[in-house]
Amino acid sequence: MMQSAGPKYRRTGAVMSIAALLAGAVTLSYAQQAPAAKPSSPPLHGKKLVEAYCAGCHGADGSTTSDPQYPKLAGQKAYYIRQQLRAFRSGARKSDVMSGPASAISDAQIRELARYFSDQPVKPDKNVNPLLASVGRRIFRYAAGAPSCIACHGQGGGFGRGMMGRRGGMMHGRGGMMGGGGRGMMMWNSAAAPKLYGQHAAYIVQQLDAFASGARRGTVMGPIAAALRPQDRRAVAEYLAGLR
Repeated sequence: MMQSAGPKYRRTGAVMSIAALLAGAVTLSYAQQAPAAKPSSPPLHGKKLVEAYCAGCHGADGSTTSDPQYPKLAGQKAYYIRQQLRAFRSGARKSDVMSGPASAISDAQIRELARYFSDQPVKPDKNVNPLLASVGRRIFRYAAGAPSCIACHGQGGGFGRGMMGRRGGMMHGRGGMMGGGGRGMMMWNSAAAPKLYGQHAAYIVQQLDAFASGARRGTVMGPIAAALRPQDRRAVAEYLAGLR
């Protein structure tokens, strides 16, 4: 028969068991006190998103000056930016340039981008033709044969307040000079009409021409843009480009 362990071995085993228990208790205590790791999530910081997706064309502050075919986004209404990005993403608004970036961002990132750009100051264009701008001012305020631009976009190219008076007007739907199409006279939503002041003249002309030709859909803006002669569209754009 095997001999039973002596007192010395029993004491050693007991000490080792106690040490193991203490180590386990310390580990359990640390696990209970340590904060749980937060799941990783995509960054939502507006400036970082702009650097990743937008700055190349629109500039880090939304006031690109390198190429006027790309619109300024600084100071634009957050609601309008959100609506247009979602339209690019869904294909409701066609753009070979914008469909890719818009498809790569989430709704939360769209909201963050819109907030960031809307907080940036508007920087009007320089070297505006004063004579042409004065003609554009009259058309913007008192367009003949069409609702005036000011009825939807307001003083300084901002936005109007609804139907018949209070800087509003008739026949305005949910569109706007650079908006996404109307839904009838009683559906006017002033937030859908973008701010236009300080925008590149070349970009405004580009969009007015697209509305006039039907290349860009807009049940409100299509007939209005088509009623303006090309030189009148250029004059309105020149006027708006120089405004703050």
